[in-house]
Amino acid sequence: MHILAHISYPYILANLVAFFMDIKIPWEYNLLIVLFSLFPDIDVAVDFIKQLFSKGKYDLPPKHHQNATHWPIVYVPLLALALITMEPFFLIAVSAIYLHLFMDIFYCSQGVMIFYPFSTKWYYLLSDKTKNKDGWEWNKTYKKLKIYTIDRWAFFIILTHLAIIMII
Repeated sequence: MHILAHISYPYILANLVAFFMDIKIPWEYNLLIVLFSLFPDIDVAVDFIKQLFSKGKYDLPPKHHQNATHWPIVYVPLLALALITMEPFFLIAVSAIYLHLFMDIFYCSQGVMIFYPFSTKWYYLLSDKTKNKDGWEWNKTYKKLKIYTIDRWAFFIILTHLAIIMII
């Protein structure tokens, strides 16, 4: 999925659950939700820095979902820690990370290897238009889909919500 989706949907979901449970999420926790929802894509940021210094330009890495940051098993220790301690920090981190991985099943050219290293099967849905497209080509194709419009509106909603909670 697109970066706007990875930022917006975990944030909106957490705040909707909190609203219906009559819980106020501190802005710091909202920031953690956003940061950890992007964490599995840290390999892209590292690649960006490496390419910028070596070539002076940037090309999106192909098939970055094959990297360890997109293997659900990597985060099992964090999941165990979250379930044992029930600390909000760990619960937010593990929830946002796994939601990112779940969302990467949709509209991606490859999806996610959910059971890696036990299976190398890729799981993906709704990716008929983005299948076998990587990097900027995937990005151009994704931006033509209706889901991208929804992503932009979702991002606008969280910006508005953040502005309101910062003012109040």
